[in-house]
Amino acid sequence: FDALRAALGYERFNLKGGSFGSQLGFTIIHEHPASVHRAVVYGIEGLDHTYDLPQHANRHVDRVAAEVAANPALAALIPDFRALLGSVLQRLESEPARVSLVVPDQDEPLDVVLGATDVLLILWSQSLMQGYRSGIEKVPAMLLAAYAGDYTNFARAKYRAVDYWSTTNVMPYFVDCSSGISPGRMQRLLDSDDAWIIPAEIIDYNLHAVCPALDTQDLGDAFRVDRRSDVPILMLSGSLDSFTAPENAEEIIGNYPNGHLLRVRRGDHSGWNILAEFPELKSQVRDFLAGESLPADFPDDVAMPPLNFLVPLLPADTE
Repeated sequence: FDALRAALGYERFNLKGGSFGSQLGFTIIHEHPASVHRAVVYGIEGLDHTYDLPQHANRHVDRVAAEVAANPALAALIPDFRALLGSVLQRLESEPARVSLVVPDQDEPLDVVLGATDVLLILWSQSLMQGYRSGIEKVPAMLLAAYAGDYTNFARAKYRAVDYWSTTNVMPYFVDCSSGISPGRMQRLLDSDDAWIIPAEIIDYNLHAVCPALDTQDLGDAFRVDRRSDVPILMLSGSLDSFTAPENAEEIIGNYPNGHLLRVRRGDHSGWNILAEFPELKSQVRDFLAGESLPADFPDDVAMPPLNFLVPLLPADTE
């Protein structure tokens, strides 16, 4: 990046990046601080945040539960979201479900077996609970159907996942595996709590499985230390983003005395696109990238609209 800047004849550049792009941005800031004019990062992934933590994942479940409870139609159907999820998992732990699924290019229906681990992996995925509002909005209805004995949606999701993972791009693994994890964060990752619904082995299961098999050079703990920087930086962090937990931003904002953290209630992993909901803030961020300071009244906290949950229509006599 810095060589490209020099080749193009620029003295400094602005950085805008999200998710791994934020981690790459922090790396550039620390390696070439004189070259960075301003930075806007979202979906915050600090240099020691490659591996997610079960503590954060289970707080995310609580935040989703609070959103469900705040929806009158869903709250009438789901008095306790955590209890509903736990009940579905406990039932599958005792006896896996078998679903006869019609799939493309198959003459006969395919039997798909679902256990508790399958459902956890499906829930803790990009398409459902892990980081986008559109996925989270589907989860309560899927769990209600499963509680009533209809696992079709989970079976379809498992079939799609197996088909998708039949081939994969190894490059992201080389990147994440070399970024590694510090001993301190590893200790936090190994912590456990009987009250947790999402266990540690579900979170980043693919990294734990693949990284030991790859011949990558760990960048070391010196790389993973978030160093202090005076570069002006704006961080956007969504409360419903579990790809890059909001706790990540809280951990590192103190290293940037000229930084500002915008917490977005009910915001997700879409980061920069969040600003489309707030045109005045988007204009102020554009001015910030042009060299102006953020206004004194630039907020620390904004709120996205409530989630538009799918609410199933149940027969009147359904308990």
